[in-house]
Amino acid sequence: MIGWNRVFNYGSVAVNSARRSTRSACRGALYSSIAEIDSYYSKVSQLLCYSKKQTFEISQKNTVYEAIEKMVQRKVGALIVIEDQKLVGIISERDYLTKVILRNRASKSTLVEDIMTRDVITVTPDTSVGECVRIMSENSVRHLPVIENDQVISVLSIRELLATIASDHEKQV
Repeated sequence: MIGWNRVFNYGSVAVNSARRSTRSACRGALYSSIAEIDSYYSKVSQLLCYSKKQTFEISQKNTVYEAIEKMVQRKVGALIVIEDQKLVGIISERDYLTKVILRNRASKSTLVEDIMTRDVITVTPDTSVGECVRIMSENSVRHLPVIENDQVISVLSIRELLATIASDHEKQV
């Protein structure tokens, strides 16, 4: 099987073959906008059918230290913050770096609610993978909670979405 290098760059996907034979490798693979790839790639619901990963949550009353400890244990880059079975925020490694470390705050005494992102951008199972990537790119986020019937059913990472785009492309080639 040929290995492919893929680069997502603000609305375009560039594909180069490992053998540098870009003419044959790029056949039908270059897109001028996310709108073009939007209908080409899978829906979030299709991605979730094959995903066995869990969604990890934390309370806003936990400390940032506890949140980081959970992220490390679970090998994830973000946790959703749930109160009364509702999504109230998300805390990520980036929140920790920019709102704790760079401000010289103590993670053992700072609460999740003090640094979490409250205005969480979400998607639904009907959202296309291409649209998810566009949303992430435009909003500089790396994690998107998936909401169905007012409940979080999953959290997508940019890594998962790019892997899906790569897989969808290989299926088409």
